Amino acid sequence: MRILAIDPGTKCGWAMGADESGVWDLAVQRHESGGMRFVRLRRHLEELLPLDLIVYEEVHRHLGTHAAHIYGGIIAIIQSFGEDHAIEFRGCPVGTLKKFSTGSGRANKDDMMGAAQRFFSHAAIVDDNHADALCLLRWAREECAPVRKYQDQAGVAQPEEQATCNRQAGGSSPPAGS
Repeated sequence: MRILAIDPGTKCGWAMGADESGVWDLAVQRHESGGMRFVRLRRHLEELLPLDLIVYEEVHRHLGTHAAHIYGGIIAIIQSFGEDHAIEFRGCPVGTLKKFSTGSGRANKDDMMGAAQRFFSHAAIVDDNHADALCLLRWAREECAPVRKYQDQAGVAQPEEQATCNRQAGGSSPPAGS
C-alpha cells in the first residue's frame, strides 16, 4: 500500500518512507497570488502518484486567522486531489499522533523529532514538520487497513472496501459514508 503522510503548512512535511520524505516549501513568492501555494501542492501530489492513502495531521486550533485559512486550503487540495484520483484520505488529530508517537498527547517538537528518529533511525530529519510527517506515516501503517477502490462504468471512483483507521481515544471517527 502506497501511503503519503502530510503535515500541512507553509513548510509542509511529507513522507512515504525514510528515504522518500522531506519538506515542501509552499510559501508564496514575490509577485505571486496566494493561490500559488495550492498549485505547488497539487504538483507535488501529482509527482507521487499512484497513491492508495493520504493521511494528514488534523489541526483544530490555529494561532491566527491566516494560518487557519492556509491550513483549510491545503486540506481542501488534499481532499479534492483524493477525490479526483480515487485515493482514500484520512486525518489524524494532533493529540492522537503525539500520544501514538511519544506516549503523551502533550509532546513538544523535540519529543516528536526524537520519536521520528526512533521510528526511522536512518532518516535525515530536516525539521519538526518532516518529523511529524514521518510519525504520521508510522501511525498510518499501524492503524489504517488496506484500501481498495474501483471505477464504475461512468469512470467515477466507488469504494469497494473502506479504509478504516483504528482511532485512539480522543480521536474523531470518519464521517458516516466516507
